[in-house]
Amino acid sequence: MPPRLARLVDLVLVLAVAIDVALGVAPFVRPDTWFHVLHHATGTAIEIAFLRRCAAQWLTFAGLQLLALARWRRWSGWLLIVAGARFADLLTDWTYLASSPVRTPAAWPLLIAPGLLNLGMGALLVVAYRRQSRARAATRP
Repeated sequence: MPPRLARLVDLVLVLAVAIDVALGVAPFVRPDTWFHVLHHATGTAIEIAFLRRCAAQWLTFAGLQLLALARWRRWSGWLLIVAGARFADLLTDWTYLASSPVRTPAAWPLLIAPGLLNLGMGALLVVAYRRQSRARAATRP
């Protein structure tokens, strides 16, 4: 794999960990901010519970991405694991965007960007996996 692509993979994984940790912690610390910024509303108890459920998922993503960051050079399958998680999150991103009844002007970029990021991250990691696999196959006797 070209060194630039390997550095890009590392950078994407580091940024993804940072984003998912922030998304994972914020709903436990300030769930009201989420609802105010995105919906000009205060979340009900059940809405906060579901937001925290999402937060737990984002923390899981952060953990997977940390493992991938540490291990993908030894086993490139980690890149596909993370790509699968990112692609799976596309459906939840689009579902939330489509089903949110009230959105603030700030909500549009904040709700559209995650889907685009998940799509881009997933695609990059699949490409990196394929390049890493080809490079390893080329060095086998």
